[in-house]
Amino acid sequence: MIERRISQLREESGFALVLAIALIALLTVLGIALMGSVQGDNARSRTFPPRDAAYQAAEAGINAYTAKLLENPLYYNQFEIMGEATRSVGAASSTTADVAFSGYTSWTYPSKDKWCDPSYCLKGSGYQYDIEVCPPMQACANFGGNQIPYTRILSTGRPVGSTDRRTWRAVEMDVRPFSLSHFQMFTAGDYSVGAGGNTYGPIYAQGNISHAGTAYADVMAEGTVSGLAASDLKNGAKIYYGHGSQYADDIRKAPGLATKPNFNDFLVSQTDTKAAAQSAGIYLNDATQDAFKLVFQADGTILISKCKKAVVSGVTKVLGDTAPTCGTATSYTMPSNGAIFGEQSLLVSGTVHGRVTVVSAQDIVIADNIVYADYTNDILGLIGNHDVLVPNYAPQTLEWHSAVIAQTGARKAYTNNGDHQTLNFYGSVTSYGSPSMTMFLTRNYNPEPSLAYLSPPWFPVLNNQLQILVEREVSP
Repeated sequence: MIERRISQLREESGFALVLAIALIALLTVLGIALMGSVQGDNARSRTFPPRDAAYQAAEAGINAYTAKLLENPLYYNQFEIMGEATRSVGAASSTTADVAFSGYTSWTYPSKDKWCDPSYCLKGSGYQYDIEVCPPMQACANFGGNQIPYTRILSTGRPVGSTDRRTWRAVEMDVRPFSLSHFQMFTAGDYSVGAGGNTYGPIYAQGNISHAGTAYADVMAEGTVSGLAASDLKNGAKIYYGHGSQYADDIRKAPGLATKPNFNDFLVSQTDTKAAAQSAGIYLNDATQDAFKLVFQADGTILISKCKKAVVSGVTKVLGDTAPTCGTATSYTMPSNGAIFGEQSLLVSGTVHGRVTVVSAQDIVIADNIVYADYTNDILGLIGNHDVLVPNYAPQTLEWHSAVIAQTGARKAYTNNGDHQTLNFYGSVTSYGSPSMTMFLTRNYNPEPSLAYLSPPWFPVLNNQLQILVEREVSP
């Protein structure tokens, strides 16, 4: 019996060797895996800090570009920022300076080839950014070729000179300026809408609003809003004002009005436009003249002539009463930076082709119809230091497309006697004084569709705000 058991043990003696070999193999695999994990952690620890900093560099590029848009909502159409990848049309971009750019035709970017020079951007950080932009309503190949109703900015950050894309990060943002041009009416005084009147765009008054019609967009007042019942609010329109009601929210909750706007802030646009007009736009000044007449042409040119007030029976007539006497017109090309400034009053009419802001140190006079050649891309801003005036000699039926600011006066008609038939206004109005247009028996006020995604160049951005529609990280 004992011998048989010893024999069985001898037969199982190889099992321990197999077990030992299996254990050694397992320990070897675990050792290799642990070594790989340690090496991977080391690699990731070396990669994560550069990637984090690259993300911050990309954000810095976004901030740099949005700062430009705050100064000028049409910056993308006039300049290429330093560090912007080369566009396929227009001037070549630069790594060290902003470059003037002319024209709003669509463009593409061949490659990320203009990383911002670290001597000029993000100094001492060891990182840099490259920027690509798609403007509103353009088919940008680098963003999929689809038209979008806002400005899209793509900023990519990386360690200086790095070709290792694992250390790159990219941020994409869709923005649009919160401009005065987005309001159908914006006034420092009171505003009244008569019975049967319809307002299709947002209206805001720093006084009171009396609205006896129907509102298809928000109605906002620092004082009170009266006349509107809940059934008079359509398409999700809301009431905002300072004294509350069963239908109203507090005015400080209204979009873009977290703080009360200061009308003095809008005067800055006059200073900026004058400087822009003197440098690369059209600057008009002749102290011997009473006004300049601007007639926009569908081919993108402007006929400009000098004018003197009319004299009738020995009496000098004001510009609102009688059409002035104007000399021979000179043809000008629409300025690439969109800036026209006149020291004297400006009479404006015609078919606008391009994007332009016209500013007068005196009054803007709407001498005749103002329309757009292309209602998708063309846009006109009119800024009068005093009044924006419809004169007595305006046509019986006036069609008027533009964004308007009367900085210290009002948007008004020369008379209020109802001797004209119809005003069809498309656009936005900012009026320091209470606006009035009862010279026309019928008055139709409509928002300009293009103002939903465009603001005229050099037009003030309300409360220094951009509307950030979306921000996301994308593949670099």
